[in-house]
Amino acid sequence: MKFLIILNFIVLFIMGCSSRKLQKDYVVVDSSHQDIPEWVEDLDEWIEDEEKNENRYRYFVYTSDPKNDRQISCDLASARAGTYIAGEISQTIKQNIESFKSGDPNSKNEKLEQYVEETLTKEIQAKLVGVKTYKTYWEKRRFQKDLGAKKNKDAYTCTKLLKVPKSDMKKMFAHAYKKLESVATNDVQKEMVKKAVEKAENN
Repeated sequence: MKFLIILNFIVLFIMGCSSRKLQKDYVVVDSSHQDIPEWVEDLDEWIEDEEKNENRYRYFVYTSDPKNDRQISCDLASARAGTYIAGEISQTIKQNIESFKSGDPNSKNEKLEQYVEETLTKEIQAKLVGVKTYKTYWEKRRFQKDLGAKKNKDAYTCTKLLKVPKSDMKKMFAHAYKKLESVATNDVQKEMVKKAVEKAENN
């Protein structure tokens, strides 16, 4: 009986934690759309509903930090989109490499790790062409001290839905693999790099 009471308490606690909503320190006082677009809230669901792309593009969403001017916010979002996408892809490849590492000492390579950490993002960005803004959504947020903000102020955020042709992505992944393979020093590392890049491309 005591066990069931404890079990019920644990279940209720987990349900309560999973359903909680974090308190925002601002309210939205204006926006480009009456309702938040689906692609902002759930990109995967939006992609499933988007039939006209015929599976020819990869999509990414990037939101700028709050700025005092709406145009500046959206211009910065556009300017930093390529860096953001390259960083996301680089981080994914890095995580994949870590997951494919084995106890085999031949899989360890400090130079490769350093290259992934410091250079890969720049290499990807240099080859990442065809990035276009597909949709834009902006918000005017009123930050309030009584909601937890550091100070009362109005600021704009701008969210961009970016699309890149999969043909361009394929070239970029091929370039990334070529660069990583050149840093690998043995067959174990080359196979690890190959799997990491392929997994990133497929995802």
